[in-house]
Parts: sequence; C-alpha cells; structure tokens
Amino acid sequence: MASNATAFGVTIRQHSRRLGRKVNAFSKQRRYLNYQLALAFAYYHFCCPHRGLRQRLEPPVPTKKGNGSPKKWHRVTPAMAAGFTDHIWTIDELLSFRVPPRAMWKKR
Repeated sequence: MASNATAFGVTIRQHSRRLGRKVNAFSKQRRYLNYQLALAFAYYHFCCPHRGLRQRLEPPVPTKKGNGSPKKWHRVTPAMAAGFTDHIWTIDELLSFRVPPRAMWKKR
C-alpha cells in the first residue's frame, strides 16, 4: 500500500513542478497551487495514455504503407477506462474545454 502512495507522489511531482524538491517554482497563494494541480490532474487523466490500461488489438492493425511492424495495442487513458471520454484528448482540447455550471452536474 505504501509503495502505491509513493509511486503516486512521484507521478504528481513529475507533472507538477511546484511540488518537486529543490525547485524555484512556487505558488504565492494556495488557490494558484490548486489551479495548477487541477490542470496537472486533468492532463494526467485525459491526455496521457497509461501502459497498464492499454488493450490488445485482435488482429493487429497493419501500418499505412505496410513497411513497419503492425500496431498491437490500443492506447487508453484513465478517463477512457472510466468511460468519461472515447478518445485521447489533445492539450488544445483540454485547455479549450468549458466546464458546465454546477447546477447542470448530475448527482450520484
């Protein structure tokens, strides 16, 4: 259990320079840190495919010209695995996404 927490901490520090050790990046106010962490988490979940979530393609998909090795895996992000999206988001998609007002959110 502790190894999972340690690995997660390392991942977060890699995506957020403000949480690293001995860095010159900092947030003057806590809300700026919260904004930056929200962006880092969104990038992690929507834009970064995770090797542990990938799915094997049956049969493998050949390359366009047929010269390279066939594509054997379908890349998957945590948001795709959870069913929130059907594709890997680009940075442009992530930054231009408008969050709906809280009144429109579904309660679970």
